[in-house]
Amino acid sequence: MQQYKNNKNNLNSLELDNLQEINILILDSFKPELRLELLKEQQSVNKKLWRLKSKMNYGEKKEFILSAEKMNELLNKLKALELPEYEELAWGLDGITYKIEFITKNDCWFYEWWGDVPKGYEAFKELIDYLTRLVNKKVNSPERGGAS
Repeated sequence: MQQYKNNKNNLNSLELDNLQEINILILDSFKPELRLELLKEQQSVNKKLWRLKSKMNYGEKKEFILSAEKMNELLNKLKALELPEYEELAWGLDGITYKIEFITKNDCWFYEWWGDVPKGYEAFKELIDYLTRLVNKKVNSPERGGAS
């Protein structure tokens, strides 16, 4: 049982190279709400990093630095996605709702689903799983409390 909404079906055409921010909201029926915010930062002329900020609904906050190389690897997988333009509805009581929002200088779009990841959305789930592992301290790195 799934529900998903989106307003763009081809991420490659939507300036992923110009992304400034990615916001992720995870609402689990039995766990605290988790918000993840990825912000692109220009550390120097040639070096770009992504700052990951997380916030649980009971106030716990964490911050990590991700290398541009790791983010490019994840974003390249997203570029290949061809997503359905329709909305599939389902009923349910418990489960997890996911919302992922992409923001560029000129545009903003989002994808949302409930339950299992819809067919074709696997790269979204891979990104979300990687980031939540970081937040849960399952991935460590020597980079200023972050991950590469």
